[in-house]
Amino acid sequence: MGMDTSMREIVCGVLRPGMEVPAVERIPNDEEPVRRLIGKLGDRRRLSVCYEAGPSGYELHRLIISMGVACEVIAPSLIPKGASERVKTDRRDAVRLALALRAGMLTAVRIPSPAKDERQSAFSLDTISDRTFIITTGLSFFLLVMSTVLRPFQTILKTTTLDVRQWLLCTTVALSIIVATEIRKAVRRADRP
Repeated sequence: MGMDTSMREIVCGVLRPGMEVPAVERIPNDEEPVRRLIGKLGDRRRLSVCYEAGPSGYELHRLIISMGVACEVIAPSLIPKGASERVKTDRRDAVRLALALRAGMLTAVRIPSPAKDERQSAFSLDTISDRTFIITTGLSFFLLVMSTVLRPFQTILKTTTLDVRQWLLCTTVALSIIVATEIRKAVRRADRP
């Protein structure tokens, strides 16, 4: 089975024994739908799953492995593509992955341990408050840029254009808040057992 994952859904190309063209199914990107789909595919020892490495991390891999199913995460740059395959769709990618997996044409990436995976993730957020903080800081930075660069925002917010030194100071302060948050999270993760 080849899976094309996104934050909201997973498109699965299911290639059963004797089939030449995979059947395509769409499921929500959540644990229960994945468990249901794998449960209805039969003998888990004979099932093999792959998906393209991406920003969603390795949680799907860990879930599938915990169910007793072989799973590989594939490096996107190592997936064979035809010269005419310029348009990228979820359905086409899932079918291509399923066919390439059966043909043995894929190269898997090494999966880090959960602890190492979290430490390496630059954008892993520990709590809702961190997400809120990053969003509000980003919004503040956006408004800072808009209020000092674009004339309509300057009129609405009654601001003036900054000289280079003032601009660099404001930008440095805005970005230092984000850097300080990331350092705080790294220190908290390092303190965990």
